[in-house]
Amino acid sequence: MPSGGGHIINAKRARFPTCAEEQTLHPYYDDYTQQQWIFAQLDVAGPPVLVFHVNAPAHWPQVSRLRAKRHFDVVKLGVSYTSNANDELIPLRHHLTTIAATKGVAGVQAYLAEEQARYATRLNCWQHIMFQTLAANPWFIGGGYLQIPQ
Repeated sequence: MPSGGGHIINAKRARFPTCAEEQTLHPYYDDYTQQQWIFAQLDVAGPPVLVFHVNAPAHWPQVSRLRAKRHFDVVKLGVSYTSNANDELIPLRHHLTTIAATKGVAGVQAYLAEEQARYATRLNCWQHIMFQTLAANPWFIGGGYLQIPQ
């Protein structure tokens, strides 16, 4: 074996889970779709941005909670969900501005709630979580969406 070959093999082994909580989720054998375990926070320190994180249900076994977090980190769901959701904020700003002009804050709230409901069968998809987070945020509904850059 050439020099350094063992290093490559060891690096590959380092990626294999050594216990159950290090395993990522398997799309066929693991069903983590029945309960929501991914959530977002609206960060308004600058222009509004959504930041996604794991908050698995407390009644889940510890191994399941750890696997959900591991999957989120390894697959980089936080990065892709944050990127996807924040890309949608710019067109959403325009749409909410149009709604608010005719239907006010109640119209904005209703629209966000309707969009959340549209994705209700996919509790952990970024769209459901995005609309859920925005619909529950009084600052955003009350005009905070106007702080989204155009």
